[in-house]
Amino acid sequence: MPETAMQEPEKDVPPALPQQAVRGPALWQRARQVLGVLRLRAFDTSTADGRSLERYRRIAWTTVTGMAIRMVGSLLALFSVPIVLTYLGKERFGLWAIVTTLVAWVSLFDLGLANGLVNMLSAANGRGDRAEAGQYLSTAFVALLAMACVLALAVLFSITTIPWSTLLGANGAADESTIRWSVGAALALFVISLPFSVTQQVYAAYQRTYIWNGFVLSGSVLGFAGLLSGVWLRVSMPMLIVVNGIAGPLATIAAYAYATRKSMPWLRPAFGKVSQAALRSLLSRSIPIFM
Repeated sequence: MPETAMQEPEKDVPPALPQQAVRGPALWQRARQVLGVLRLRAFDTSTADGRSLERYRRIAWTTVTGMAIRMVGSLLALFSVPIVLTYLGKERFGLWAIVTTLVAWVSLFDLGLANGLVNMLSAANGRGDRAEAGQYLSTAFVALLAMACVLALAVLFSITTIPWSTLLGANGAADESTIRWSVGAALALFVISLPFSVTQQVYAAYQRTYIWNGFVLSGSVLGFAGLLSGVWLRVSMPMLIVVNGIAGPLATIAAYAYATRKSMPWLRPAFGKVSQAALRSLLSRSIPIFM
């Protein structure tokens, strides 16, 4: 008899799961991993796994706080414009915008030192050389402090001699005294914050930008509160610039003090740490960035 081919009985094959069902658990696992690193307490960095998790934790917090700054900053700016416009009027609001632009141009006065510092601090941090990092920060801080002193003298001279209403094309927007002292108030706030403009770079070099973001967020909220207080008290335009703008420098100074006093005390500035070699290295990195 011819052999008959034996056929295996058909087995029940489970239907293929939908792609969404397969993707769901994977997304949930990824979300749990992200939430697992979003914690306030740092991971143990004595092991390789702990150091890796700590890097992810800092990246996650930097991302979250950065998004919060953008959202809150956009909302506060959206609310601030109609408030200031209604309080000052169209002409003086235009003057407000001109003064803000002027301060943005003056911010180039640091010659890129703050931006060049982050490269030097990152390199020193990678080598674990805290003494060298302290030299770079002290040198940059003292250099910016000297620049702030020179700029302060220039501001005092310009406020009393330059016809700001003509220079800014703001004739008729306000009286000469209001324009003069509005410009002086805005420039004074910048001069105060100039030596501390290295603060963001310090946190970035040590991968702690999320802490800096927290101070910036606080400064934005306090600045908006100062604006509302100034409008409620019906203060003059120069004083409104002060109460609205002083929160930013104060937040920066607080962040600088926290970094050099508590978080990273080896960076505490001292005149004894200032060196010409560190200044040359900083300028070699900063000038190209500035240009």
